[in-house]
Amino acid sequence: MGHYYLDIETNGLNPVRDQILTIQYQELDRFKGYPKGPLKILKTWEEGCSEKKIISDIAPLLLQSDPFIFVPVGNNLVFDFKFIASKLQQHLSLDVDTLYFLNRPHLDLKHVLILINGGNFKGYHNILGKSNDGKKIPEWYSNQEYTKIIQYVKSEATSFTNMCTKLQQLLPTLFSRRIDEFV
Repeated sequence: MGHYYLDIETNGLNPVRDQILTIQYQELDRFKGYPKGPLKILKTWEEGCSEKKIISDIAPLLLQSDPFIFVPVGNNLVFDFKFIASKLQQHLSLDVDTLYFLNRPHLDLKHVLILINGGNFKGYHNILGKSNDGKKIPEWYSNQEYTKIIQYVKSEATSFTNMCTKLQQLLPTLFSRRIDEFV
């Protein structure tokens, strides 16, 4: 079973109208949560690349017949899945919707982060300790400031994998110490 950090960056919030700019993924240790391999960043602006190309590159990983080979791990994966499903339909004419991904194994830490944030949705993503929130990515993209996007993507991946590692260490011990309270 392969756990993979998965995230995308876009130039907007509408999966039909807006574009995926990057898709990044990184293998994680299944038991500890830390990165096992390099962060791979598929970028639309590289020579010979486009949104269609990066979707074509990630599709074999996401659509494997054995869903446990590539298990996405991320924050707010519903957003990523909506975009990816829309682009698989648009560029590859594949009849895949968001539910396809939601019905496959995946780990979305959004809900855990909300609980850590006292049950508050507002500001839950700040728990990751990211240096900024990515709102400038569309601006950086239109200004061809690709280095800033890459720096953001790397920083976000590091913040996420650090939190993932902490949670993988903490949550099992928390549950085992308190199991009698849950039963």
